[in-house]
Amino acid sequence: MNTAIHCRAFARYVDQVARARAWLEDTLATAGHIPDDARATAVLLLSEAVTNAVLHTTSRTITVRVELSPGRLRVEAQDEGTGATKPHVVQADPDAEHGRGLRIMSAFAHEWGCLDHSPGLYYVIAFTPGKAAT
Repeated sequence: MNTAIHCRAFARYVDQVARARAWLEDTLATAGHIPDDARATAVLLLSEAVTNAVLHTTSRTITVRVELSPGRLRVEAQDEGTGATKPHVVQADPDAEHGRGLRIMSAFAHEWGCLDHSPGLYYVIAFTPGKAAT
């Protein structure tokens, strides 16, 4: 199986969420074989994962790791494990400003969860290899 791995660390500042999204967008566009809908979903979910680390940990850095293989994209957002609890889906009030990120992740990712080897989140987007961009 042909797998490409890309990795980059971002400082734990709110403005770095946009930088992480832009980096992933560029990384996936360069790969060239990922449908637009899979790329858009991956970028949206990275925004949620990095925002979660920014808001709920005191980590100095958040490391994003991307594994690309035919028909599969796995993204990890690893922090330093300084959050009070492990990430979990919560029921947000309708007028709440926060609390929907992991619900979005569970709705759009084919698989997601906490990392086994370190603190942080991962998600998987599956797509049809060779499918033309939509």
